[in-house]
Amino acid sequence: MILDANQIASIRQHNDEELRRGGRATPGYPAHTVKNLLHTIEALKQEKRKWKKLAQARGKALDAIAALAARADASDERSGNAWQDRPGGDILDADSPTLNARPAGAAAKGD
Repeated sequence: MILDANQIASIRQHNDEELRRGGRATPGYPAHTVKNLLHTIEALKQEKRKWKKLAQARGKALDAIAALAARADASDERSGNAWQDRPGGDILDADSPTLNARPAGAAAKGD
């Protein structure tokens, strides 16, 4: 059964009245159990809000990464340095010592 906010508020109010009655409460009414269930509902709402905020932050971060990647790709295309055009398809510059580094005395392919 799905309860809306008004129904939950009504249950909370009725339960609070039963708890205030103490010894004169309705026999067999599970006031403490209802109180625990209401606390669980509130905790679940807070968790849902937390995960929703996290998902929104993740979405914003992914959008920012996509924008940076698009800008970098556009910049490479304008300068003629697209990563696909580089030897071996490496993103590093061709002049980078780590890209084409060979052990001392090793010959290049085809030499």
